[in-house]
Amino acid sequence: MSQDPFPNEPKLNTANEVDQYIKTLQQYQDSCEKSSEYMQADAAQKRIVELKKQLKCNKHTANRNKKLKGLISTILINSTNSGIRRSVEQELLNKQQNEYNKVSEELESTISQKPKESSDRRIFGQIKEVSISIIFCYVDAQKIKEQRLLIEDADYQKYQIERTNKINTQLKQLKMRHKNEVNNLQQRIKAGQDEQKKNRSLELEKLLQKYQNIKKELEIKQKMDKLAFEGQFTNKGSSNQSVYMSQM
Repeated sequence: MSQDPFPNEPKLNTANEVDQYIKTLQQYQDSCEKSSEYMQADAAQKRIVELKKQLKCNKHTANRNKKLKGLISTILINSTNSGIRRSVEQELLNKQQNEYNKVSEELESTISQKPKESSDRRIFGQIKEVSISIIFCYVDAQKIKEQRLLIEDADYQKYQIERTNKINTQLKQLKMRHKNEVNNLQQRIKAGQDEQKKNRSLELEKLLQKYQNIKKELEIKQKMDKLAFEGQFTNKGSSNQSVYMSQM
């Protein structure tokens, strides 16, 4: 079991912490080189490469999440507009399709079309050369050539199947990641819509309550105004009656 060359490595939770630790490892690597501790220098160099790959991967993921959050923010602001929602979802699907096409082309171009020469093919090639140069037997050389072609064809067919399976596996994983991204986007959109519906419902309740309060205040004021208006005539009538009685 191999021993961890950096057992006291700190926890690296942020990109800045990773950058600082890479600088520390680089200083350590330089120190090991100067003191001829080449195994330690090699371990430090390998760890630096791993951390840089990790940092690059994390930055790529962060950029994707940032773009995804931007799309989500756009849809949340206009969640009541189904046309905008479809537009944002389609934009994500278009980006995913472009990425799929790019990855597919890269896999087709980077993975060799032909298999490496197998040991059986090399052996038959060597036997053919010996048959011609030493034994000088064209018949045997022809048979060896045919056998070698059969092996070459079998190797090619087997490799094509393996190559296709490898490409399909990676593309299948990419499709699964894209599907998860779409599901995540739709869930966030729905959550945003539900939150906005809840907020609108609360706002509507507040408006209704405010309306009821204003209506009640108006009814009270109208009632008081009516009483005051009727009181004027009652007082006026009582006053006239008093005058009339005093004249009798």
